[in-house]
Amino acid sequence: MAESKTRILTESPRKNGELVRVALDEFKGFLNVHIRIWKKADADDDTYSRPSYKGITLRPDPAELEAVITGLTRACELLKEEKP
Repeated sequence: MAESKTRILTESPRKNGELVRVALDEFKGFLNVHIRIWKKADADDDTYSRPSYKGITLRPDPAELEAVITGLTRACELLKEEKP
């Protein structure tokens, strides 16, 4: 079995008990950036051990990542402008 090396970059809890996690993962010698929803295996458990199918995997291409960051930053700006 191939070994995976994961570096968690940031996590953000959601109101429904899930977690949004951004991680840099190396698998079989290839790097990927994962933005994924994580779930608890058990409602009484404090650890998030199960990624859901909801999320996206990006190549570690700086231009692609910068484009995504630009889009997310713009979305934040628009949402802040719309708040009363």
